Amino acid sequence: MSLTGSFPPQDDVDIPMPQEHRAFQHSHVKEFSQQGEASAALSEFQTLASCESIPDEEPFLILADHHEIRKISIDGSNYTSLKQGLNNVIAVDFDYREEFIYWIDSSRPNGSRINRMNLNGSDVKVVHNTAVPNALAVDWVGKNLYWSDAEKRIIEVSKLNGLYPTVLVSKRVKFPRDLSLDPQVGYLYWIDCCENPHIGQVGMDGSNQTVVIETQISRPMALTIDYVNRRLYWADESHIEFANMDGSRRNKG
Repeated sequence: MSLTGSFPPQDDVDIPMPQEHRAFQHSHVKEFSQQGEASAALSEFQTLASCESIPDEEPFLILADHHEIRKISIDGSNYTSLKQGLNNVIAVDFDYREEFIYWIDSSRPNGSRINRMNLNGSDVKVVHNTAVPNALAVDWVGKNLYWSDAEKRIIEVSKLNGLYPTVLVSKRVKFPRDLSLDPQVGYLYWIDCCENPHIGQVGMDGSNQTVVIETQISRPMALTIDYVNRRLYWADESHIEFANMDGSRRNKG
């Protein structure tokens, strides 16, 4: 099992922030097995004008187990099925500003698709139906959608509604496995596994591509950012590691 999470930034910027950083702002839980993968997103809604949480909103999980997307309370007391009859959901993310869920369905007859729907399960739309994505990340600040394509070996970006798709990274991408965004400073990070495994970094506009971790890394599977402490966390085989955003001060969890 691997756990990825995104923690709220500390600086005073125009993005939601939990009260006193007491909860994840956004996270993914991904469980890998021979049968497949389950993905979940955890979100807490906040006001944009302050660091106080909206009192009527409770943190919750969005869980995808291949054929269904569900909303579950943190304590497990409330369970809502949002969408059933899916084929093979392999990734999910959440835009908590607009309350849209995005997911990848990988077993369509004509290729994988990136879909989105409202948080209540309504208004399902196909954002992309020609790509072969295997990971995605929502930029809730710039209102862009990023995804990696394992077949084309590229990372792409478009507007959240799917318009203006553009290749962001095409060099040194072999087996992209997961993406994580740092909108506060404008960088995207990804893990590349299997052949020449590494953690890459690129500007969210495609500039300044570099590698931040490339030694003593074997089969990285999941990646996330701790915005509070400015760290990268990644799962590699049977352990979790973390480092500063530039790859320095590396440690095992």
